[in-house]
Amino acid sequence: MRKIVIFALALLTIGLIGTMITMPKSNTLAAIGLFQENKQTPAPKPEQDRPLDPEERLDQALQGLENSILDSTTGMVSGILDSTSDIVSDTMSDISGYLSNEDFGNFSVKKGNAETKEIDQISQLDAKGISNLNISAAIAKVEIKVTDSNQITAHLKGEVSSHLADRFTLKADPQGDTLNIKADMKKKSLTTAHNYINLTLTVQIPDQSWSLVSADVINGSIHAEQIAAKTIDIQATTGKIKLEQAQADKIKLSTMVGEIQGRSLSGELQIEATTGIIKIDQQDIDLAGSIQATSTTGSIDIALRPGQSVSLLYTSNLGNGTVNLEGMTLSESSKHKLVGTSGVGKYSIKAHTTTGSFKLHE
Repeated sequence: MRKIVIFALALLTIGLIGTMITMPKSNTLAAIGLFQENKQTPAPKPEQDRPLDPEERLDQALQGLENSILDSTTGMVSGILDSTSDIVSDTMSDISGYLSNEDFGNFSVKKGNAETKEIDQISQLDAKGISNLNISAAIAKVEIKVTDSNQITAHLKGEVSSHLADRFTLKADPQGDTLNIKADMKKKSLTTAHNYINLTLTVQIPDQSWSLVSADVINGSIHAEQIAAKTIDIQATTGKIKLEQAQADKIKLSTMVGEIQGRSLSGELQIEATTGIIKIDQQDIDLAGSIQATSTTGSIDIALRPGQSVSLLYTSNLGNGTVNLEGMTLSESSKHKLVGTSGVGKYSIKAHTTTGSFKLHE
């Protein structure tokens, strides 16, 4: 129940953030009814060489005072919103970390005295002629491992509440050059609060160059490494994604709730998290493609090997960015926007956050 409440608070916070960032700061006070918007027209200029009478001098003084108060108050509201963005960013980062650390993605509960049954299902077939691999799971951790075997092996193993045991199935369905591996759950709606689900789907694949490797999990984390393919596409609705030492023309990683970690990834990167932190560590390899990263309520951290030739564009609604990259010259630097180039700018780094911070460093 605690996890559900926190998830609901996260969604509520996202809604409040959307309201805040769409309200123009200059009209904020008028919008919330504290002050009326200043719509007065400037006082007419006095005729030349005509001295102002006392009433005109008083009107001018009051107009100047009103304008000064409005300008100062608008600046104060702007500062409050900027400070609020930092608080919101930190709060959402904490929520994202909690969800990942508590394994929220598996909807597991404490086993307690619940009666459970073991799930142990295996499917294996020859990889000859298979160039596309699609992996999907309803509620399970997914691990993709490269081996020296010429077989593809899918193994669903774990423990669940006894009344759920007959709902879980593992299927491997070859269709031409494509293999679809699916760990499914019948009747996905859970009618009781006493559910224990702790499953891991391990997929072992040959060490070869694939056309496509995709993984899609509704509730669960995904960990993969040492994959070589033209396209790698990994998606999670609720769960952490971790991809290491992978090579592809294009790598796509996305999650709605959860952290994304990438290390030593060769190719063009497209990474998106709704509520979650993005961490990309490229310190061990040279860049081989551009990077595009987007996070709504989470920070983005990108680490590069020294001497990389990149162009940078970072924008944010409420977040702020920092750059600590030797040789990078910033042509524009403000709290919510960074534009810069290192070398000839061979590869582009485009990052956007709504409330989270951004860091590019070595």
